[in-house]
Amino acid sequence: MSIEKCKNKIDLLEKLHENGYDKLTTFLTYPEFDEDNIHDRKGNINVPGKYLELKDSYIYENKEKNIYSEEFLNDINIDNGMVFIGLNAATRDTQFNENHSVFQTMHDANVNHRKHNKTNDNFIAYSVHKTKAYGSFAFDIIDNFPKNEISDTTIKHLSENIEKTEFSQTDEIKDLNHMEKSDDLMNNFKKYYVPAFISIIKMIQPTKLICFGENATKLTKSIVKSTKINDCLSKNFKIIEVVHYAAQGSKGSYKYKKDEIEKAIK
Repeated sequence: MSIEKCKNKIDLLEKLHENGYDKLTTFLTYPEFDEDNIHDRKGNINVPGKYLELKDSYIYENKEKNIYSEEFLNDINIDNGMVFIGLNAATRDTQFNENHSVFQTMHDANVNHRKHNKTNDNFIAYSVHKTKAYGSFAFDIIDNFPKNEISDTTIKHLSENIEKTEFSQTDEIKDLNHMEKSDDLMNNFKKYYVPAFISIIKMIQPTKLICFGENATKLTKSIVKSTKINDCLSKNFKIIEVVHYAAQGSKGSYKYKKDEIEKAIK
């Protein structure tokens, strides 16, 4: 299947489904976000700690026939020029459940981890709330990798090796339906992650890749450099780092994270 920019939302969703990307990607839509209750009595930001997974009833009109709902189609946005990128889907453990719903990457949907009052999802939801970033396409660079934590040293090693590798500008979408789990991260990068990255970016052709955190940014820059994928994108193409949605301390507030997103999407 030749890689061309998707004609519309339906075209993109069909390609994602056909090639196994719908379980490894998402859209920053939050139909259950409580916009009427985001401040406490003193006016401080106090987003309720609610899990905001995308339910099948929201995504589909008819799941068996893979027909998407009007609400979902209205909410997703592939024309704002933005794609958001995270590092590792395994930290949420959702991709290891074969029965989990599509488009759950970057959405906290694992009931076994419901221990905290605030979830990362709430920070992302508030950050894109009522901005042109709402509904943007998003994905993690690393998928289907069985180790939750990846060290900064490993990221540095990956980045250096990727930049030394010449990846071809494939004309075919990488089909991930038969992707194998492996403990060999470098092999996964060369065989799956980079070709999938190329396919996704070519299908959407964004002008901005907005990366959550330093490590996602570092790997994104290395992949773009090694593939020269920006040669087929807009001259205004940019890679922008924003604070990671799980950041703590001085950078961990709702306001700080929303301010970062608003600066990035201008």
